[in-house]
Amino acid sequence: MVDFKIRPWVPGDLDDLVEAANNIEIAKNMDGSVSIPYTPEKGRQFIAFATSETPYRIMAIEVGGKAAGGIGLHPQTDIYSKNAELGYWLASPTGGKALSRAQGKWSITGLKPGDIDRIFARPFGANTGS
Repeated sequence: MVDFKIRPWVPGDLDDLVEAANNIEIAKNMDGSVSIPYTPEKGRQFIAFATSETPYRIMAIEVGGKAAGGIGLHPQTDIYSKNAELGYWLASPTGGKALSRAQGKWSITGLKPGDIDRIFARPFGANTGS
């Protein structure tokens, strides 16, 4: 079993983030905000965005003392305001070994009772692991 922590992103995660995200296997299953090359500037912008609101909705997944991925709950608006999209990624070689546990832990700890009635994810069809 892979040990992991879910914690806020910090500026010191920049090198780990750039190394993990600068991978075509990660980028091909993400939206357009993650592209190759994944530069330090993109990483700084992401960490600033991820830490811009409280409570934090976008967290780092730490494996072996390194930021190896991310997980976030993205509240929706309007008639979907009781819904939140779960987004996540985890770099190889840790892959899915910790991801299902991270999803469950974040789904529980990332919400206050009554905030959200439904959590959903939209993995890419070719991403059979998700």
